[in-house]
Amino acid sequence: MRGTIIVTVALFAAFCVSGTVESCFKMITDEKLVEQSDIIVTGEITEVAQGGKGRADKSIATIKVNSVLKGEKDLKTVKLAYPSENRSMRRSTDIFYKKGQKGIWLLKKAVDKDYYVARYPGRFKPIDKLDAIKAIIEQQGKEAAKEQDVPKVKSGFIIRKGE
Repeated sequence: MRGTIIVTVALFAAFCVSGTVESCFKMITDEKLVEQSDIIVTGEITEVAQGGKGRADKSIATIKVNSVLKGEKDLKTVKLAYPSENRSMRRSTDIFYKKGQKGIWLLKKAVDKDYYVARYPGRFKPIDKLDAIKAIIEQQGKEAAKEQDVPKVKSGFIIRKGE
């Protein structure tokens, strides 16, 4: 009898904590975030379509684009997906956004979807970080240009651009 009670209590405790797993984010530099972003825009969330209660349900926010720092220059709006606040189960790493939120968005394109994601806290920056983000983009552009100008060796021959 005593063994049954101990096993029951142990199983109950395991069940109670199974959905309560703590996690955290690994530090990613702004330089790495800029490099890995498909688009970087400034803008404001103007609409939010709240998702349902299912584990995988997402909310979709519409960001009205003020300026494009990286990516398609003629973007007017961008769709941003994030976990629904209505979900029955949340993770400690879930990030939520609100209508009216303004700033800089460093976004990744969701695979095979028509929306972007920002699953890391550093993918949203307050607008006062604009000069710093622009400087990183400019520096990375200069580095990419230098890499293109470096002659490449192929099979013992130097191949120059345009040859």
